[in-house]
Amino acid sequence: MRQAHGTLVGWIARAARALEPVERHIKAALARAWVLHHDEAGVRRAGRVAWAHMTSTGRLTHYASHAKRGHAATDAIGILPDFGGVSVHDGWGRYQRYAACHHALCNVPHLRELTFVEEEYQQGWAADMKALLREMKAATEPTRAFAAIWRSYASRARRSWPRSKRSSPVSPSIQPLPDLLPCPRRAR
Repeated sequence: MRQAHGTLVGWIARAARALEPVERHIKAALARAWVLHHDEAGVRRAGRVAWAHMTSTGRLTHYASHAKRGHAATDAIGILPDFGGVSVHDGWGRYQRYAACHHALCNVPHLRELTFVEEEYQQGWAADMKALLREMKAATEPTRAFAAIWRSYASRARRSWPRSKRSSPVSPSIQPLPDLLPCPRRAR
């Protein structure tokens, strides 16, 4: 069954309006994350070049299309301007203007550039550097897994605390768990 172009546009517009509260919730959750990953890619929108901006954690991703690539787009999207955690990105200069967060470089662009140098210029050191970066990543995986497990336990304990106060006939003398493993770089 074929649909008229206008019908499809109307359906998409209605769906976008219906999902606005979901988008606000996702953006708010991303803004509170400890670590965010950012990237952008050129796309065609209505026959013109636009930019698809991506912000993500391990569990949430927000995509936004904007005519601009730089900080005007990032400011309009509204996640990064007040972000206080660690922003992981490709090192493009526009990210550096956000001083409320700390910055970390993503190694995917490094690996891509090292592959180019290795393949196009036959530079052995580029292969060695790629191997070193991959080895460093592998070495950090157990620490990341431990931190994720610990945060899961802490979250479960914090959820149990209010139930224990409601159902216990005595008032426990212990205090609720603080946020465990706080990110020392958080601005807030």
